[in-house]
Amino acid sequence: MNKCSMAYIKATLSTSHDEQQFHINADDMKELMDGVYDVVSKIFSRIGKFNITTFESNVISEDHFYALMMMRFNK
Repeated sequence: MNKCSMAYIKATLSTSHDEQQFHINADDMKELMDGVYDVVSKIFSRIGKFNITTFESNVISEDHFYALMMMRFNK
């Protein structure tokens, strides 16, 4: 069985005030999403909304990522 590479998400989120780039690597999806939620929650606490300007991942599509962020933060 081949050892798979680490899961990652690399993205740039833009707000009306600035851009926030992040690149998170993790051994599994839960660890990866916990890291992403931590970064995005900081943006939401300051701004309340964002757009995805760049997105790259080997485990999740941009549309799925955006949907997860909206479910988590747009309550």
